[in-house]
Amino acid sequence: MAFVDLFRPRWKHSDWRVRREEVWRLTDQALLAHIVKTDPASSVRTVAVKKLTDQALLAAIAESDSDDSVRGAAVERLTDQALLSDIARRSSDACVPAVKRLIALGAGQNLLAEIARNTSSQLVGKAAVDELTDQALLAQIARSDSDAGVCREAVEKLTDPAVLGEIAKSATGGSAREAAVEKLTDQALLGEIAKSATGGSAREAAVEKLTDQALLGDIAKSASDGSMRKAATGKLIDQTLLGDIAKSDSDDSVREAAVEKLTDQALLGDIAKTDPSKWVRKAAVNELTDQAVLADIAKSDSEDWVRWRAAKRLKERAVLGDIAKSDSDK
Repeated sequence: MAFVDLFRPRWKHSDWRVRREEVWRLTDQALLAHIVKTDPASSVRTVAVKKLTDQALLAAIAESDSDDSVRGAAVERLTDQALLSDIARRSSDACVPAVKRLIALGAGQNLLAEIARNTSSQLVGKAAVDELTDQALLAQIARSDSDAGVCREAVEKLTDPAVLGEIAKSATGGSAREAAVEKLTDQALLGEIAKSATGGSAREAAVEKLTDQALLGDIAKSASDGSMRKAATGKLIDQTLLGDIAKSDSDDSVREAAVEKLTDQALLGDIAKTDPSKWVRKAAVNELTDQAVLADIAKSDSEDWVRWRAAKRLKERAVLGDIAKSDSDK
């Protein structure tokens, strides 16, 4: 004990443990507030906070003290929901504890939803959404331009397919649109989303979940986006549809995707000989087994590596020898 400790109050003692013990005995609110603002020991400040009742002062401490335990103690003493909601909206270390305190105090759904929409902290937004059950409020959050993770969290709690479909088509955030698609199973609704959703990622996610061949065929033949047509084509099994796409689509990559799923040797041979794209011709060659057609391509295609690929698939040595002698690519 320092000599000076004999002449000053115990709440000013040089030993923080003595100060803390004395603070437990204090009731003077002004003195407690002074200690919270001036004592260097966080454990002493924490005890002082636990004895404070001034809501505005507690809110200020919750946002400004340098120590987590002091800020947490201040939040736990708050009962004013307006002050707590103000803290929760701000991106500070007390945000999440403030939301948890609001929840413990029975904060209403509207207040939690307002915090989720307006906070700058994803952790706060998710904490608020986790307590929401009101489907209309969850849908509002999912549609908003709030944090992507918060919007996605709201979508995860939605159950109405119609609402999920509307969000998948038009929500501001791509993450929310994709999350909505992930929850849907209705093929007709997925087909609508694949054709009309605002974002490409949601349309692609919808195509990935489609199994209906008619819907896939419609998208593969009529979507304006080549990547969408290609994705739909990749899920087709109908040979007639695939053949039509392989012969008529304007995008080389879409035709190539269709060719890779074709089994009709006559059609593959025709494509391998006539398609303007070397990539599509090569894809057709890769699916061909007809030796006569392969030999013809190996001798006549304008691209040396298409000829080479056709030759690699030939099995007759005599034909291979003939090609080796006559091919202009040395």
